[in-house]
Amino acid sequence: MKSIAPALLLLALTFGCSATDNPLITTPQSVASNVNFALPASVRAPEGHVLLGHVTGRGVATFTLQSTTTETGTGNVWVLTGDEGGDLLDENNALVGHHEGNSWAIREGGQVTGEPIQNIYLPGRAPMTLFQAVSHEGGGLTGSAAFIERVHNVGGPPAALRDAAPGTQFRAEYSADYYFYGSVAPQTRANRGGAYVGG
Repeated sequence: MKSIAPALLLLALTFGCSATDNPLITTPQSVASNVNFALPASVRAPEGHVLLGHVTGRGVATFTLQSTTTETGTGNVWVLTGDEGGDLLDENNALVGHHEGNSWAIREGGQVTGEPIQNIYLPGRAPMTLFQAVSHEGGGLTGSAAFIERVHNVGGPPAALRDAAPGTQFRAEYSADYYFYGSVAPQTRANRGGAYVGG
C-alpha cells in the first residue's frame, strides 16, 4: 500500500480523529426520484422490470486507486475493493436493514446478493453500479429483486488524493441510494369482462 501519511495528517488537523480515514458523513442524503432518466442507460435496470422500492445505505469501505480504461480514455479511478457494509435506511431515515459487500438484507426477512455487471467510475467516489441478483432468501423487497442500482454516491477518498499513485488505498465512509427492481408479472387475459389479471 502506498503511503498517504501527509494527506492523513492534513485531514486529522482539519477534522480531528475518526474511526476511518475520512471524517463522518453527517448530512442526510436526499431521497432520489424513483424514475431518473438522467442515469446512464448502462446502469439502469433493463426494460421489463419495475421499481420495487428504494433504500439509502451508509457504510464503510476501502477504496483502491487503479489504472482503468474507460469511455474517455485511460486514467486512475477509485475502485471499491473492501465493502465492510453498514445500515440501510428508508425514506424517513429509519433503520430497515443492513448491507455488506454485494448483499442487502431487510428486517422483514428478505435478502438478495448481487453480482456487479456494469460500473461507471466517478472521481473520488464509489462507482455507479448495476447489480444482477444471483441469490435470494425470504421474500419482500429484496427477496423479489432481479436488479439493484447503486447511484448518488457520496463520500470516499478526499480530493487531496486525486493525484496519488496507483495502488494507494483509503478507508472511508460513504452513502448511496439503492433501487431494487423486479420483473413484471406476466399478464393473462381472463374471462372477466376483458380484464387482465396476473398469471
